[in-house]
Amino acid sequence: MAEPRVRIRPIVPGDEPALRALFDRLSPETVRQRFFRYWRRLPDDWFHHFANVDYVGRLALVAEVDARVDLIGKSFLYLAVRANNYADALKLQNIVSAMLEEVKGTLSEEMKRQLESEDPVERAMAQYLRRITDRYFGAIQPDRKGDTLYKRLDGGQESQMAAIGILVALLLPAVSSAREAARRIQSSNNLKQLGLAMLNYHDVYRRFPARAIFDSEGRPLLSWRVQILPFIEEQDLYKQFHLDEPWDSEHNKALIPQMPEVYRNPSAPAEPGQAHYVALVGPGTLFEGREAHSFREILDGSSNSIMLVEVNPDRAVIWTKPEDFPFDPENPLDGLGNAHPGGFNVLFCDGSVRFISETIDPEVFRRMATIADGKPLGDF
Repeated sequence: MAEPRVRIRPIVPGDEPALRALFDRLSPETVRQRFFRYWRRLPDDWFHHFANVDYVGRLALVAEVDARVDLIGKSFLYLAVRANNYADALKLQNIVSAMLEEVKGTLSEEMKRQLESEDPVERAMAQYLRRITDRYFGAIQPDRKGDTLYKRLDGGQESQMAAIGILVALLLPAVSSAREAARRIQSSNNLKQLGLAMLNYHDVYRRFPARAIFDSEGRPLLSWRVQILPFIEEQDLYKQFHLDEPWDSEHNKALIPQMPEVYRNPSAPAEPGQAHYVALVGPGTLFEGREAHSFREILDGSSNSIMLVEVNPDRAVIWTKPEDFPFDPENPLDGLGNAHPGGFNVLFCDGSVRFISETIDPEVFRRMATIADGKPLGDF
């Protein structure tokens, strides 16, 4: 899914006096005192209304977001959201209206509670807020023209200018969620491409690559990630390696910055040469020992057995280095679970990719990590 384009006028040197004047108008005796102090008094569980929103699905309706802040002269704030088409614009308008009504309903419940308070100041504040609620929410409600929802608030509308922040706050989590969803999908696609490369390697050599290229004395030189380069359309890069030298030889080390993007989790910090997709190595895994293994040895079923995992960003490895994820049966999830919010992607031996929750039962993961323990896994 393409990300919506966001255009924001930058604050440049010389804007500071106008910016200070703008915030001076939002003084405690105006809207911040009467609205935002009250906002902070909402129940702790109030924000669950936004936590369960399908932001990704709703952002699919958006083609472009245009936010403008003018601090020179007569200041104004402007926000426009262009939908993909007229029908999507109507859907967006209905979504915003429904969300505002839900917020308004929650505020009404809190005001009702305050009206019943024994504190006369609290009762008076609730009465005042009840009078201005419709006006504030009317200011927040965007207008629509064709396929675009928009709202402009001029500098003279001090109390309304604060309201635009609520609309922006509704959009920012959505944009963040949409971006992370896109990165997670891209990461899944990376693993699928690696899975296809592994399967094609097996078709050619009748076995999967070993966890490393070893020298005649059994010392690991280069990672399996180098071995499969020809199968991810990186034949020219593969030819540049000296396969009889270790990964950190003077020649091979110079190739580390040329890591293919398919080895990088797009949700993780972009550290040059750092790979986030690694093999499970250790007793019972597909990459146990020095020898290469084949489908015939995966007795628990290829759809039940893990090939590669997506590690936490701090467990990334240099992509050419023969280093992977040491499988510890006693603590099988150490270093896993934070690749994305809520979990991580896993590539299985049949080439499928599944998202594994960070709360997965360690015993279930332990069984998936081994290829022939005689305990094939069902649904999980």
